[in-house]
Amino acid sequence: MKFIIVLGYWLNNDGTAHEELRQRMYLTLDAVKRLNPDKIILSGGIANKKAGVSEASVMFKILTEELKLSKDLFILEEKSTTTKENALYSAEILKQYEVEEVTILSTIDHFVDQPYNVIKLFTKYITNKNINIMIYTKC
Repeated sequence: MKFIIVLGYWLNNDGTAHEELRQRMYLTLDAVKRLNPDKIILSGGIANKKAGVSEASVMFKILTEELKLSKDLFILEEKSTTTKENALYSAEILKQYEVEEVTILSTIDHFVDQPYNVIKLFTKYITNKNINIMIYTKC
């Protein structure tokens, strides 16, 4: 199976998506068209307590209601509040499937800014060496 893992972003205090998160949703739409994944993990819990909702649930709403993607495509990972936890909890979900390929999707900051080292984090927790891990972003 081919998976995409979409990394969340801090929500506005009113529970709406920050512009950075919206960019990731349009990037997800593009990736679905190009990569044709079997499943997409939306990874992000309630990092902003004032928002009161998970990043994953906000992403799900945008992708299914606004961008009209099928609800069946998504798995919500709503425990993580950091990039490290995105990797940890998403890897736990992947263990339930016969995964061949994982694409980690985010905006460029997750791949170039410190303290993030997304590839290192995900390869630490996705321990099956037969899984191809790739990144998907827009520069």
